[in-house]
Amino acid sequence: GTYITAVDFEEDYDWRRDTAYGQARGNIILYKDSKPILSLAAGPGTGISTDLDRHHFIGGHLYTEYSDGRQTIIKMDGDEICRYEGNEIIKGMIADKDALYVLSQNASGEGFTLRKNWKPVLVKSGGMPLGSMNDPSYSPSGALYKDNGQICMAYYRSPGPGNGAKAWHFIRGQNESEIRLPTGMETICDIKSI
Repeated sequence: GTYITAVDFEEDYDWRRDTAYGQARGNIILYKDSKPILSLAAGPGTGISTDLDRHHFIGGHLYTEYSDGRQTIIKMDGDEICRYEGNEIIKGMIADKDALYVLSQNASGEGFTLRKNWKPVLVKSGGMPLGSMNDPSYSPSGALYKDNGQICMAYYRSPGPGNGAKAWHFIRGQNESEIRLPTGMETICDIKSI
């Protein structure tokens, strides 16, 4: 079937102007073949955001992410499955057999965490993942993807004071390597393994 997720606000609310500054109540609706099969209340007090980029249909489930600035709440089909301290944004999510991998970035800037079944397996205090859940070239799993059976991702670290070059890194399964730029190359737009 064909699945679509959407946000539904009250008919009189102008969501394009968002005069309630993200505080309007609405519903996240999951459609299958143009028929609604799941509706979740969203907005203040629900633990579900009405932001379009904060709900994801992965592996047959509707995942929602919500952050109140102090903690992040993840729900699957409306049921809370994970809550942790910190304001994070999901950058990648991939289901791999019996495991769910989630890559989230600190909303305030650099730093990210890779979790397997919601337990941290990789924590970086610095670094910015390449790709996101909303980048069509990474869809549908965002910054995480599989190549030849291995979960992959790339990230960069911003230069330190007095150092003008970014440090580029690639992770494949349990292995991490630094990408060395050829002489004369100054910019990388993306890193992927195919």
